[in-house]
Amino acid sequence: MAVRNYTALIKEIEKGLFSPIYLFYGQETYLIEEATEKIFRLYVDPNFKDFSYRLLYADEESPSVIIDEAKTLPFMGNKKILVIKNIDRVKKEDDEIIINYCLNPSQSSCVIFTGEEIDRRRKFFHVVSKKGIAVRFDCLSDKDLDSWIKKKLEGYNLKISEEALSYLKNFVGNDLRMINNELEKAVSFVGEKSEIRLEDIEAVSGDIHFRSIFELTSSIGWKKEEDALRLINKILLQGESPLKILALISYQIRSIMLTKFYLKKRYSLTRISKELGIPQTFLKEYIKQSKIFQFRELRSHLKELLNIDIQLKSSKLSPKILLESLILKMCALPSGSERTR
Repeated sequence: MAVRNYTALIKEIEKGLFSPIYLFYGQETYLIEEATEKIFRLYVDPNFKDFSYRLLYADEESPSVIIDEAKTLPFMGNKKILVIKNIDRVKKEDDEIIINYCLNPSQSSCVIFTGEEIDRRRKFFHVVSKKGIAVRFDCLSDKDLDSWIKKKLEGYNLKISEEALSYLKNFVGNDLRMINNELEKAVSFVGEKSEIRLEDIEAVSGDIHFRSIFELTSSIGWKKEEDALRLINKILLQGESPLKILALISYQIRSIMLTKFYLKKRYSLTRISKELGIPQTFLKEYIKQSKIFQFRELRSHLKELLNIDIQLKSSKLSPKILLESLILKMCALPSGSERTR
């Protein structure tokens, strides 16, 4: 059975399609938690959660304890939901007990294995994929992120303006947990309104560093080296995640590159706005910045962003040093050029 994505899984859950075994893996832990919660709400009466829901850690419990729990009958006709975290940390030699259960799982239990990186060559993965449903939870694409945000707000009978949506994606990034927090604050703030607008998001976002991050990405877009270095240090001192900062810089460079590409193809501003998912009020700055960069520069910057991402996750070098070196490369001007703006 092929590995599903998040969107396909949610459609199946909402249709009430049941699997006694799930494997949720990947870096987007918020979506894993959200999918698990949807399954729980579908099959378990919240009043009986203490009897019908268990959370275990595969690296703390023996496989036999996990399987005994999975075989235990649920309470009062509910399905039993058993979440097994860190399944990727189970030793290969301990797989067999879990595999034997997966070959003939209890139909009254729903076992959800979760982990970050799964070795798809292992027998465990092949058995779970065949007997249950395996889902890889990657970061949402720009289009899927839009859909996710809008669907969240549908539950409150609310819409969101394109300007507010773009603001969230530009200055919060794709951190779903943070986006959800900002949406919840906006929902409370707008009261009886039917739409969340840009000014509503700005009004409730004072406790995160939207403005500093906006200024940083804008400074890089204008190749304003001194401003960018000052801002990167300010944001790091405020406790912002280096990976989140990198993700937002990546978004800026990709947007500039795509803007430059679409302009070369002679797309209209309306079409470019639609392709990028950026309102025209934000697009004007990207158009100006696209004239500062050459395509070869932008391609080089994207490669360097990937390199810095790997180093932030694996190197012992200071995130401050890595990000400062990145900014120096991105803001460098060709010999003889002068800074604009």
